[in-house]
Amino acid sequence: MDRLNVSIDIGSPVREVFSYVTEQRNYTSWCPGLSSCELTSGGLMEVAATKPMTRSEMGMNFNWEFVCHEHDPPSRMVRHSDNDHRMRMIDMLDFAEESGGARVVHHLDME
Repeated sequence: MDRLNVSIDIGSPVREVFSYVTEQRNYTSWCPGLSSCELTSGGLMEVAATKPMTRSEMGMNFNWEFVCHEHDPPSRMVRHSDNDHRMRMIDMLDFAEESGGARVVHHLDME
C-alpha cells in the first residue's frame, strides 16, 4: 500500500476549515484535478454518505465513489473507495488547532 501525506497550516479557526474542506461543493476549489464532486446520499456529509468524484488528468477521466466511514467534526473525516478494481483508496483528513489557526493533514492510502 502506498501512502501520500500532505499537511497545511491555515490561519482560520479549525471549525471553519473543517466545514469548508468537508463541504462537497468546495472540493473542486481546493483539490487539484478534481473536475466534479457531488453528495448522492442526501444533503449531509455523515457516516455512510456516498460521494462520486471525477478526476481529469492526461486527457482521461477517473471516477470513484467514496463512502464516508468516519465523520467527527471538527477533527476527522475518513472515506473509502472500493468501486474501481484498479485501485482501492482510503482518504483521511485530520484537523487540529495550531497556533490560533488550523492544521489539516491529508493521508491518502492507495492499493
